[in-house]
Amino acid sequence: GHVLGAQFVLFAHGDGLIPINQEAVVGNSTTMRGYEMGRYVERSLATAQVEYRTPFRGALGAAAFAGVTLLNYD
Repeated sequence: GHVLGAQFVLFAHGDGLIPINQEAVVGNSTTMRGYEMGRYVERSLATAQVEYRTPFRGALGAAAFAGVTLLNYD
C-alpha cells in the first residue's frame, strides 16, 4: 500500500584540513536525488528528504519526494 520514507543526515568535520574525498557531497546515491554527483562539496551539511509512494490503479503508482540541504560555506 502506501509508503512514507524519511532520511536525515548530518555530516560535519572539525577544524583543519581534510582530504576532498572526505568532504560532504550533495548529489550522490544517498543525499539529494536529482543533483549531479558532486554538484556541491563542502566541509559539512545537514540534509532531510521525504518520499511518499501510493498505489494508483493496478500496477500503476505515484511517488512524490522533497528534500532540503543546509551547507556550511567556510
